Amino acid sequence: MPENRRQSKALFIKRILKKSIVYGLWAIVFLGSMVFLGAAGAEVVSLNDALADPSKFDKEIVEVEGEVIGDLLKDKDGVWINILSQGSNIGIFSRRDNLDKTINHWGSYRENGDIVKIRGVFYAQCIVHQEMDIHANNISVSKKGNERKETIAGYKVRLSIIFFIICLTTAVIYFIKVGYLRNKSRKGNTNSDE
Repeated sequence: MPENRRQSKALFIKRILKKSIVYGLWAIVFLGSMVFLGAAGAEVVSLNDALADPSKFDKEIVEVEGEVIGDLLKDKDGVWINILSQGSNIGIFSRRDNLDKTINHWGSYRENGDIVKIRGVFYAQCIVHQEMDIHANNISVSKKGNERKETIAGYKVRLSIIFFIICLTTAVIYFIKVGYLRNKSRKGNTNSDE
């Protein structure tokens, strides 16, 4: 009896392993096809290239990467963000309204914006928005932004204090002189009346 139990247990384990391998292979095939189909049709494009020859990419699915700059702008149909890449920028329209939760850093003088990958349809002249833009199908953050640490050199601080003192001294001298001339002209007017 114990031998039968061992054989049935071994048979059970073989079936489980066989099913695991089959399901694992199906999962690999499924995920691989999803990755392949997801990447198919989207041409990775430099934003400079797309802006240099917009007719080449018009109404094509493209993938661009850039720093999010400015603010999130809400529209009745979705939201707008702007991205900057190698000195060029473009407006990105998305129907996702939760981008403010996805994107944490918006590029400005005080911080570097998140770097995002955007896959969507490039329009040289969008019929809806009347400008060149990308309608995003997928937006993902590839690198988090950060705050900029701005330090002012010591010599600049000292120089600004010196200029402040010079300006203040010049203003005081000017107002003293104007006041002196005003008093002198009053005394001259009162003497000529006599």
